[in-house]
Amino acid sequence: MKTFSVILPVYNAETDIALCMTSLTRQTFTDYELIVVDDGSTDRSGVILDAFDEADIKQLTLIRQSNKGQSVARNRAIEAAKGEWIVFVDADDYVDTDYLQRIADILPQADEHKADVLQLYKPFYHATAPWTRVLRRSFVMAHQLRFPIDMRAYEDIIFSLHLWATHPHHMSKATNGYHYNTHADSNSRAADRQSRRLLLHRLWQTPAPLWLRLYTWIRILTYWAL
Repeated sequence: MKTFSVILPVYNAETDIALCMTSLTRQTFTDYELIVVDDGSTDRSGVILDAFDEADIKQLTLIRQSNKGQSVARNRAIEAAKGEWIVFVDADDYVDTDYLQRIADILPQADEHKADVLQLYKPFYHATAPWTRVLRRSFVMAHQLRFPIDMRAYEDIIFSLHLWATHPHHMSKATNGYHYNTHADSNSRAADRQSRRLLLHRLWQTPAPLWLRLYTWIRILTYWAL
């Protein structure tokens, strides 16, 4: 079993994907698999991914599907994963070459605390982006945690609420090495009213504690107001 399964969904990311893939395939820590799901890209993302695939990188598994959304892409990678821990990366971001090593250095503490979730960047009730945490795969599979397939925006918020509703053992640890790029046309920024209504509907349907749903609702409204 590999230590990490790194999950990377890709859709029309031609301006960023080469840097992202380069950073992930040059890790100093080598006991990992990299599962890339091309979600029906129509730009040059597929050509760039083919170049990496043809380079015979032993950690790389490239999956292609018609465009079904980021949730389906991530879920498909989760099903294919075989590592002990799941690491999420977004296609428009990149990581330092020792990023996985930094996380690996924390794992003895995680095992000592029997943690199922490593929250790497912020307290757990602040962060919803998948890349802010590392998940024990056995916990994800046991609780059937998946991203909502009918949501094309804000799906990470609902996933997070379902995650914390399971009351996992978690450990927070400040870890550097992930470089997040902000795009004005990101899914969350460009989401339409229908997507926002669906989010609010799902927010109150989740089994997460009421205080966490209220807190999330306030933060969402604040974000939309900016």
